[in-house]
Amino acid sequence: MLFSATVSSVTMFLAILLTFHNVDLSPACGPTEYRKIVECFPGDSVSENCREYRRPPCVSCFNSNFFERSVHLLCIPCTQCDPGFGLRVKHPCRPSSDTVCEPLEGFYCTDPTKDGCKSAQRHSRCKPGQYIRQNGTTSTDTVCVDCTGDTYSDGSFTSCQPHKMFLAILFRFHNVDLSAACGPTEYRIGCECCPMCSPGNRVNKHCTEYTSTSCVPCIGSTYLDEPNGLTACTPCTHCDPGFGLRVKHPCRPSSDTVCEPLEGFYCTDPTVDGCKSAQRHSRCKPGQYIRQNGTTSKDTVCVDCTGDTYSDGSFTSCQPHKM
Repeated sequence: MLFSATVSSVTMFLAILLTFHNVDLSPACGPTEYRKIVECFPGDSVSENCREYRRPPCVSCFNSNFFERSVHLLCIPCTQCDPGFGLRVKHPCRPSSDTVCEPLEGFYCTDPTKDGCKSAQRHSRCKPGQYIRQNGTTSTDTVCVDCTGDTYSDGSFTSCQPHKMFLAILFRFHNVDLSAACGPTEYRIGCECCPMCSPGNRVNKHCTEYTSTSCVPCIGSTYLDEPNGLTACTPCTHCDPGFGLRVKHPCRPSSDTVCEPLEGFYCTDPTVDGCKSAQRHSRCKPGQYIRQNGTTSKDTVCVDCTGDTYSDGSFTSCQPHKM
């Protein structure tokens, strides 16, 4: 019984498929006959169904269509290399072959095919406290490793550096002397302990024996979110659409930009208030149904259909083949 039901389902599925491709199978052939398929060269398809006394003509595929096998089906629309899925054209579509896609610069393939790629993701960015062990390629993601011991990395280094060297470079760059301690709201410059500037402001002129610190606001997409003795503000974070991000809260002189995922994306690198990187929700494949739609924090959940059921990838449940 199971075998009979399976054969019936396959037969019905083939009937639907051939109908979709405009293949005429009526009238049926006899039990000891078979229907001869009209053959065309690759890049061509038949222009009409069979006739009693003449063979239907073959015509070339055009208008972004192709056909690569010589069987009685219509031309197929060419695959689009969607930049939203991290793809670009490797080989353009031709009448006899489909488009071949490859990852965009800075992306790696997550769904490879024999010659190209169906979907790609942007290379991961290493976080502060991690170094880059291996840069990403078109087929592999960036490999990030945590720093250990008394070392650090801002996420862009290829090895971790000693903390003491980092602090010495940082404070030398800002001309800050740590040889003598100052109060919790002061910083040392030369022989003086100067009052810090408030959040949203930077040092314009350091204090002297006779004058206090001169502070000015951060301007031009820069900010400082803590009391400081720095002479330069920090550039605001850019919510890069290429990383699936948009602005949730804009940058202000006293606070950085807060980013959130674009519509149809979910966060893969969350922060306390926002997101550093996001990816597009997965699309369920034919033969899968959507168990749970994606959110801003979770990907779409796809589940395979079982038994005598099907889904084109957009259904929220599998349907019986007979329907």
